[in-house]
Amino acid sequence: MDRPEVFGAVAQMLEETLSPEQISGVLKGNGGAVRISHQTIYKYVWTLPKDHPHRRALRRRGRRPRRAKPGFINKAIKNRVSIHTASQSCQPSQAVR
Repeated sequence: MDRPEVFGAVAQMLEETLSPEQISGVLKGNGGAVRISHQTIYKYVWTLPKDHPHRRALRRRGRRPRRAKPGFINKAIKNRVSIHTASQSCQPSQAVR
């Protein structure tokens, strides 16, 4: 961030735990004298060390991966038999010409 007046305003709002989208909207709503996009604020925040207070002020930490429920597939069909151990009559037939 090249402009110190913008940096000061952004840093103060980050300390108040405003999101980059909110900061961008506030600066745009104040007569539009100072404008900065939320992407620029995110770029600034991600250049900071992980333990910096401005970086910790962001609400979301990223998406967590979904965890599979234990035994989910086994509960789908009770008493199921693998196709490898099924009888010959259950095997798929060959194409008829």
